[in-house]
Amino acid sequence: MDQHTKTQLDRREQVSGSPGIPMPSPAFAAFLLALLGLAVVMSGCGASGPALGTVSGQVRLNGQPLPYALIVFEPAEQAGTYGSGYADQDGRYQLQFSRRRKGALVGRHLVRITTPDSDALDKGQRAPKKDKLPVKYNAKSDLFRDVVAGHNTFDFDLKSPDAPLRASL
Repeated sequence: MDQHTKTQLDRREQVSGSPGIPMPSPAFAAFLLALLGLAVVMSGCGASGPALGTVSGQVRLNGQPLPYALIVFEPAEQAGTYGSGYADQDGRYQLQFSRRRKGALVGRHLVRITTPDSDALDKGQRAPKKDKLPVKYNAKSDLFRDVVAGHNTFDFDLKSPDAPLRASL
């Protein structure tokens, strides 16, 4: 080892307290610190996800509970994932946003309600193109609801002159 290299190592040892380990430049140290801070911030944001409000309620058709209807809340003013859920046998529903999170994005939503053909689904066929509900509730929906943070209850009392008095699916 030449004298110049030995002198450089001696100086590093005096500054860092460790032999042969170079001290990072102040710019590099600042970069690493900023990168660490960004990693901490990003890990906090990703875990919680977007702001949601839980959504539940009941769907009725001509005054009677509408069992097994599919309810979809599509964000109306922003791009984003929709919340959806199926009504139970009493027409009650609760929206699911993702596998682990319930609800819908906070904001205004276009609501679509459809009634899958349970006979076709039991036979493994695709649902029929014509819905049992009028198009104003699904394909050409005019239903809008505003979801807020916290719990939201939205009941839907749908009307259809073509539907039987007792909705049975």
